[in-house]
Amino acid sequence: MRNTALLALAPTVALAAVNNRNFLGADMRPDVVAHTLVAVENGWMTDATEFAHCMGESSEDCSEYSHKFSKSCVQVVTGVVQGSTGDKDRTDEYMNDVCGQNSLKGWHKATCLSLRSALAEKMTDSSFDNRESMDVSKVCAVAWSSLVEVQKQVVAKELVDRAAAEKKEKEDAAREEEERKAQEKKAAADKIEDAKQQEEQAQAQEKEIKQDEAQKVKKEVKDKKVEDEQFEQTRKQIEAVEAAADEKMAEATAVEKEDVSVATPAAPAAKAAPVAAKPAAPKPAVEKVAVAAKPVAAKKSCSSGARQGQRTQASSSKGGKASGSEGRESCEG
Repeated sequence: MRNTALLALAPTVALAAVNNRNFLGADMRPDVVAHTLVAVENGWMTDATEFAHCMGESSEDCSEYSHKFSKSCVQVVTGVVQGSTGDKDRTDEYMNDVCGQNSLKGWHKATCLSLRSALAEKMTDSSFDNRESMDVSKVCAVAWSSLVEVQKQVVAKELVDRAAAEKKEKEDAAREEEERKAQEKKAAADKIEDAKQQEEQAQAQEKEIKQDEAQKVKKEVKDKKVEDEQFEQTRKQIEAVEAAADEKMAEATAVEKEDVSVATPAAPAAKAAPVAAKPAAPKPAVEKVAVAAKPVAAKKSCSSGARQGQRTQASSSKGGKASGSEGRESCEG
């Protein structure tokens, strides 16, 4: 009965083995399989990375990534087992050759070795059981856990780095904002200070102009005062001279009147004694002075020059009547 079942399953197993071998390479050469495994592991790493991000950043269902990995992993593991006819030792030796290829380096090689260890752990000594009934998904689960664990650490570090970067970005933005505000505040303060200085300069200039104008007005007032004082002094001097001239004229007029009054009684004597009139030579001059003195007394508004001549006449009337006559003629003219 068992043999009949195995014979019935034989075509199916043979077909699966062929398909899995075709997936890894027709001849299952380790170098070809290693090259193919690099591309396959890249897909696995993408799935594990997406799964780790999904688990770390959201509460959504992330099983789609694990299902996608499982489907691909089952094909690879089944191909390796079937290619080794289910023999545990041959499978381990084959995986050792594949993982040792130069195309598998770094995390690619680590993933290959993790798969090899899981196969060695899950396979039994029965080649038949390994080919026909081994739960390949358990092998893939081990590899998936390994990949996800690594990616969780990577994602955790990424999240920490991202949080630190975001914090630094916020701090930088806050610092830049503070610097901007400080610059604006400083610019405003500088502007106010400049305006203040300009206003102070304008006030100082205005004050200086006012001081200059005040000094100018003060000087003009002082000069005007000096001019007025000089004018008043000159006026007083002129008035004093005029007063002195009037006094001299009055004196001269008084002298003339005195001379006329003295000379008038002697006139009849001259008519009675013509012979004695000759020694009295000055009398005709006295009469001339007396005759000329009348217009002088009548015209007090003579010019200052005429008055000076009259003063000269008055002063010289005692010394000679001729000079006095010239002064009177100058005033009359």
